[in-house]
Amino acid sequence: GWFRFFHHSDAGCSLVNHQRNYLKEGKKMYNTIQLKDLPRGEFFKRKPNANKVYIRGEYYRPERKFSCDDWDDISRDILLRGSTIVYTEFSF
Repeated sequence: GWFRFFHHSDAGCSLVNHQRNYLKEGKKMYNTIQLKDLPRGEFFKRKPNANKVYIRGEYYRPERKFSCDDWDDISRDILLRGSTIVYTEFSF
């Protein structure tokens, strides 16, 4: 379904629509979303059963990708396209 929430930025607040999809795998329910629609600073996994957890960072213009930091290793980060499907709303 469609969710509305306030997106906080340096310029102020604006109302943003984001479509969230849910994937049911066994008894677990995963929220899937494109990386570009995930708010900065949110946690996500790249696969439903992945052990690594990442934090969405800033958009890196020269590479045209988002910088994503590894939760366990602060010196490790990856660059992912905005269209990458990621998994959220999990506990770790």
